Amino acid sequence: MKLDGLEILHENMKNTGFVRTKFDFRKNGKLFKVIFLTDINPYKLLIGVRSEKFCLPVDVSNSYEIKTSMNNDDYRALIDILGLKYDENNHFKPRYFFEELNSQVPKKVNVNSIVQIHEIAELNPGYEESEKIYFKGWLDNNIRGNNVSPKNLYKTRDCLGEEAYQMCKKYNISSVWTKYRTESKKFYLPEV
Repeated sequence: MKLDGLEILHENMKNTGFVRTKFDFRKNGKLFKVIFLTDINPYKLLIGVRSEKFCLPVDVSNSYEIKTSMNNDDYRALIDILGLKYDENNHFKPRYFFEELNSQVPKKVNVNSIVQIHEIAELNPGYEESEKIYFKGWLDNNIRGNNVSPKNLYKTRDCLGEEAYQMCKKYNISSVWTKYRTESKKFYLPEV
């Protein structure tokens, strides 16, 4: 399915220098937070409800196509969040959810669209050490004889971008996170 709303939004993002943006989406009385990441490949949508500890990561091709199928756990969680009941005459299809999301994608970004690193980290409860949402720095695993974990690389890629992910993967570096805002650092790439 093509999300043409994302295509329009992405054009505006390019014109204004944004590579990440956020917006709200409402369905069935629930407020979803949506983050659109275009500095990773494939692009990614993170669709979440913080109060429900739910996040649906969706890969988006560079032609703005997505797969509307979901695994059973995500499907059931989404149905519960939306408050839907089984109706044999009217089955819920994820496509309906994405069609509605597409209709609510804003056409332009503004100052309120700027995404902070911790907003990405706190949206997805599936990240490693999910309570640690603030970037703290880097850990060279070579010094300790360890390897960067796939879960840390996943969080690094989404939260800090493709360049940081590639450097961490190549040089065996882990991103370090904290749950305390006062310990957070301004993002910088690892020194190699």
